[in-house]
Amino acid sequence: MNGYVFKPRPEAVWFVLVAVLTVLMQALAEFDPEAITDWRAWAIGIGAAMVRALGAAVLVLLGKGEIAKGD
Repeated sequence: MNGYVFKPRPEAVWFVLVAVLTVLMQALAEFDPEAITDWRAWAIGIGAAMVRALGAAVLVLLGKGEIAKGD
C-alpha cells in the first residue's frame, strides 16, 4: 500500500510559500487604491510583511528540527 512519505524539503518550501502568499492575498483582498497615498510606502510595507512571514516560517521549521533532534 502506498502511503504518504514525508519529505522535509518540499514540505518546508510549501510552508514558506503559503506563509508568504497569505500576506499577498490579504493585501490584495483589502486593496483600495483610493486609500493609498504613497505607493512606495505601501509596496515596502507589503514586502516587509512578506519577509516577516518568511522569517516566521523559517523559525518554525528550525524549531521543528531542533525538537526532532531531541527525541
